[in-house]
Amino acid sequence: MPSPSRTREIARHVGGPTYDATTIAGTKALTNADDGKTFLVSQAAAYTISLPSISSVEKGWNATFSISVTGSNDVVVAPASGDEDTMYGLKLDITDTVEISDADSITFASGASVLCDRLYAETDGTRWFVFAMSSANNGHSIADS
Repeated sequence: MPSPSRTREIARHVGGPTYDATTIAGTKALTNADDGKTFLVSQAAAYTISLPSISSVEKGWNATFSISVTGSNDVVVAPASGDEDTMYGLKLDITDTVEISDADSITFASGASVLCDRLYAETDGTRWFVFAMSSANNGHSIADS
């Protein structure tokens, strides 16, 4: 059996995961085909990024969102219609750590998010597990119903 580092090297050569960064600068509905992607998010305009319906993707579907252009506009990441109250996880910023439970959306906050602020979302087939990181105070806001 090859060593762990050799196994990763083999996987890369056989079509393993690659860094596939896609810029988002306007409203986007993600699909099953977006699994594993990294999205570079622009705050040049206000818009919503919709996660795919949980029932349309397999367990483990995930995406990472990272601020690449800061601005004075909110960018919302939300579950698909019908999947409200399914976001659970943690919001971590420079001054605070907040538990996310039954959330409807997470917003890269206008004027507060900074370059490289991130949001990771992954589904277990019934919920979205999220981790929001910001090096600014209140770089993300959480919407609950």
